[in-house]
Amino acid sequence: MMRVKPIILALLMAAVGLLSAGCGGGTGTDVTTADPENKTTLSGTVYTSGPLPAAAGEAPGAQLLYDATVVVRRVVNNAYVTDTRTNSTGRYNIAGLDRGLDALLTCTSPTGEVLMTRALLDAREVTADIDEDTTLVTRCQLLMRANGGGETSPDVEVTVAQLCMQFQQQHRYEYGSLGGVRPDFTNEDAQWRAAAALLAAATDDAVNQARNSRTAQHCERAVNMVCARLQAEGLIDFDLDAATRAAIAQALRGGAGFSADDIAVALSAALDKAVTVADLDAIRGRIDWCCVRGRTGELDIVEATAAACASGGGDQNCLRSAAEVAAFVGALVG
Repeated sequence: MMRVKPIILALLMAAVGLLSAGCGGGTGTDVTTADPENKTTLSGTVYTSGPLPAAAGEAPGAQLLYDATVVVRRVVNNAYVTDTRTNSTGRYNIAGLDRGLDALLTCTSPTGEVLMTRALLDAREVTADIDEDTTLVTRCQLLMRANGGGETSPDVEVTVAQLCMQFQQQHRYEYGSLGGVRPDFTNEDAQWRAAAALLAAATDDAVNQARNSRTAQHCERAVNMVCARLQAEGLIDFDLDAATRAAIAQALRGGAGFSADDIAVALSAALDKAVTVADLDAIRGRIDWCCVRGRTGELDIVEATAAACASGGGDQNCLRSAAEVAAFVGALVG
């Protein structure tokens, strides 16, 4: 069974909430009619997942999910906000939600499929549809939050949402060990595994794009994805600040390579202790990182950072704080 920390298990109890035209719904403490200028109306359509479509890249879920309960909770603490049911066309709608709410929306179909999405209520009207693509992308973000200490940079989360959705829509389930086979959406463990595979594949794709283009945008996005994957895989349980991510992106853009000796010296400086090349080899040998596996010679900055945060070789030789990562990157790239 996939490792999921308690905060994720709590988040999975949640779902979208909203009043649908013609459908009654429960009202939580965050739904009021006071101060209408500071309120948001949230609406969308829920689609049932189904067999893979015949056309490559076509979004699944042509069947509308009607008369199904959707619930909304706060992402930050899993607090219940409200719930309602979809109408005959699969639509939900609810007015009077607090502006600025970061909402986790979840819906369980009559057949037991668990579908979800996430919505930031940053405007007077916000639309958030729910289907299997939004479900896996949301789980990618939840994995990152749970295994990464609960806090992530907003721009990292935005990058994960954009690139994971793009990769999912372009490749469907042709990634990881899925082999094009749609996961069982009634099985949460299967969803977590698919989400982890999606995040890994989207990260590798982003890093490869950055290596090929060396553009600022591609390198910045790649570094955000690498940080997200490190958190999702539990290699770091902290967030990297913008300055550290910018330094990694700049080094990636420059294409600098680093030897085992370079990385060992930088680790020694960051940890204020001697780290030998043998120690580094133990770390590199155990890291489960697709960008590193099978490569020889010098490592680039994202590979070096991943290796320095890996658990192989013992925690005493690994970076275990944002300050240590910043010191490591500084020692490596100057």
